[in-house]
Amino acid sequence: MATFAHDALSPQGRRHSYFSFHLFLCSSIVAYRLPISHFQPSVRILSCLQSVPQESLFTFINQITTIMKKTFLQRFFLPLCLLTLFGILGGSHAWAAVGDVFYTLTCSKVNNNSGYADYYNVTVSGMTWNAPGNQTLGDYWRIGGKSLSAVNRTITGKTAMGSAISKVTLNHKGVSNSNLKVNSISLTVASDANFTADVETVTISSPSVSANGSLNFTPTGGSWAQDSYYKITINLTNAKTSNYGLDVTSVVFYEVASTSPAINVSSTSLTFPQTEKDLTSEQKFTLSGSNLSADATLAISGANAEMFSVSPTSVSPTDGSISDKEITVTYAPIAAGNHEATLTVSSTVAESETIALNGTAIAPLAHYTVNWMVNGAAYTEGAPSTNVAEGSKVSALPTTPAAIGDKAFMGWTNAAISGTQDAAPAVLFTTAAEAPAVTANTTYYAVFADATPVSNTWKRIKKLADITEGSYVIKNDAYVLPS
Repeated sequence: MATFAHDALSPQGRRHSYFSFHLFLCSSIVAYRLPISHFQPSVRILSCLQSVPQESLFTFINQITTIMKKTFLQRFFLPLCLLTLFGILGGSHAWAAVGDVFYTLTCSKVNNNSGYADYYNVTVSGMTWNAPGNQTLGDYWRIGGKSLSAVNRTITGKTAMGSAISKVTLNHKGVSNSNLKVNSISLTVASDANFTADVETVTISSPSVSANGSLNFTPTGGSWAQDSYYKITINLTNAKTSNYGLDVTSVVFYEVASTSPAINVSSTSLTFPQTEKDLTSEQKFTLSGSNLSADATLAISGANAEMFSVSPTSVSPTDGSISDKEITVTYAPIAAGNHEATLTVSSTVAESETIALNGTAIAPLAHYTVNWMVNGAAYTEGAPSTNVAEGSKVSALPTTPAAIGDKAFMGWTNAAISGTQDAAPAVLFTTAAEAPAVTANTTYYAVFADATPVSNTWKRIKKLADITEGSYVIKNDAYVLPS
């Protein structure tokens, strides 16, 4: 087991250790009526570390001593309580913030392993574990057995955990039968795969496991180091001769939350579509950040920086964070050719992120006007394309027109239809991808047809006169049509 010396504590832990010691001295001043001058250095250190006036500190201590009525408790128990309280809150632990899930040992059906006393090598998400229990029951492992007297069952990691860990949570469905007693569950952390150099063991005695629940294990020193090995020991008693167990669903490992300023972008490069000179095109990405103390600034540099722009050029964090802010980059070429630039996103202390910008510009093309017509009237609902470069297709169609009487909209065509016709027009499209390329000023017309097409029906022929041109007759060989 490791012993955490004073020097091993974090700066915050050391600060609270000093605070506990000096608060003890200050409380002693009041409890034993010692001259304040004897402890002025301690008081000055305390005031400096805590950034509070000495008068406020002494007022606080005096209020406590008044409540305790200057009894024996005042003279002996008060200093001890204050020292213990602030020692627990500060100097004895170096806390680390819990971050995201780094790894989950999913205890699901694996390889049809069913022996309660047997151990199996199981690989889950790239990590190998040596684990006991019935692993054929579904989304959990039943760890236990029969005729057990304080027997240990262990889930042992054979692969090092690739991150510093701040918390481990064991999730379970409870025991399968009330005759099974879970005496304790321990988490042992070691620096080697053979567990000959244990770093720490955290034990939960007589855990409550009668129903669904979770058990949390946290390190004394704030976090367990990267590349450590983990072993879970479950101590069980079952006097019955039937197999019962603790149904473990998963073991979740949480990494240490980073406190370093960080910037993240959703893309490391942006390539713009072919763009005509003096026109523009856009690309977007998202920006996020954490633990920031200043704005994130966005700047473009490089040989063709003048042909690119970004909006916004700065983003302010809220409580140190930026959450998926959409950023727009515009390419506005002033000459034909290939163009490159670099967008840099930076903030104080945080490591900068860069995005490569690439665009290709072509000489201006001829542009044509596209009009849309519905039942003889201009139609612009839905902001359809009205200006299209030569050889290109429309990029947006109008909103689908409503039916006209019993006629439903069927699509768009590039030639007017006078009257009615049975055949569909040669050009008929309902999406921009199906539209023909534009090579001149063009008008597209809405096409309507019967909403319910005439269906083929059969009727009984009772006489020859009922047979008309274009009709078909199915006749039984034994049936003779009346004259």
